Amino acid sequence: MFHALGNDKAGAFKAPKLSWFPWCVITITPLKSFNIYRNLAWLNELPADRAEELFLSVSGSELWARELARSRPFPLVEQLFQTAESLWFSLPAAERIAAFSCAGEAKTNGTSSNGNSEMAIEDIKGLYRDKFGFIFVLSDEGKSPDEVLAVCKARLGNSVATELQIAADEHRKMIESRLSKLLEK
Repeated sequence: MFHALGNDKAGAFKAPKLSWFPWCVITITPLKSFNIYRNLAWLNELPADRAEELFLSVSGSELWARELARSRPFPLVEQLFQTAESLWFSLPAAERIAAFSCAGEAKTNGTSSNGNSEMAIEDIKGLYRDKFGFIFVLSDEGKSPDEVLAVCKARLGNSVATELQIAADEHRKMIESRLSKLLEK
């Protein structure tokens, strides 16, 4: 499930209950939450074609982008993320696979600790494409080349159906991250 921004985990501060007003809990929302909701309002007010274009850059799926744009307005960030997830998993498999290609394959950061080169990673990704018929999808923020290589090798043992589910969930994570960055600007 998508995680909402601006909640306690994202930095909101809940003051302790005051003993003389036990029912009163004061929540101070940081400026970041204000900016997120300001950006959500901006997103809600965009013309439909501009919203679709923006959402297409987030997911790579024209159908998902069109349906998300039609689902506006989102009064809460949580609704945006929940709708985005629901729409993503309701797409036909062919539409998700096409979106994978638009997003691009998992990239690696840095160098490999045990001598595996980028060429070895590209070779294993080629085997993956040959077996499954779509690119290797991994929400790889912060993963080293060794980690990407290990994950790709491990996933080669999956069935096509299992791998399609895993790739869809990894792409969902990428959508979540991109939506979050869009709202945090």
